[in-house]
Amino acid sequence: MSSIPSLLKILIMTGSDMKKHFLAAYLALAAIPAFSAEPSYLAGLCFAENLIEEGAFETAKPVLPLYSPTLDMKGTILSIVNIQKLGKHRFEIRFIDKNNNVFDRCLFSPRQVNKVPHVETLKCSTSGYWPGGGVQFSVYDTYKGQTKKLGSITLADWTSNMNPD
Repeated sequence: MSSIPSLLKILIMTGSDMKKHFLAAYLALAAIPAFSAEPSYLAGLCFAENLIEEGAFETAKPVLPLYSPTLDMKGTILSIVNIQKLGKHRFEIRFIDKNNNVFDRCLFSPRQVNKVPHVETLKCSTSGYWPGGGVQFSVYDTYKGQTKKLGSITLADWTSNMNPD
């Protein structure tokens, strides 16, 4: 973190408004864990047709906002979780239909966290026919016997909005 003051000096000296806004957002996001009473929180979540490896990183390309229940869907849910409490965390990604029924899930083995902050990347590959009306992917963390929803994204079923006329 010693590089942040140096980065701040450089960005302020350049005078670019965009750089100042970026830095303000970065510092605000970096401060969130310090004030968090939660054991973990969701830092990112997306659904992609595939993941592309770029060196040591995996990038989700392209992100799918829509699907059709008549197509065999294949893809990966990529979730980044920031863990703020020491101990055992068990993560789960639930696939929920428009009636709030869980029709599939990915369960992850428990993660023992001995140092915080700790970032965990969860990958869940899926395939098959999904129900019509939209699909929600929700990420949950079970910590000390309590399960908490960290966040979710929804993919819209593009056929449910089509007009038959």
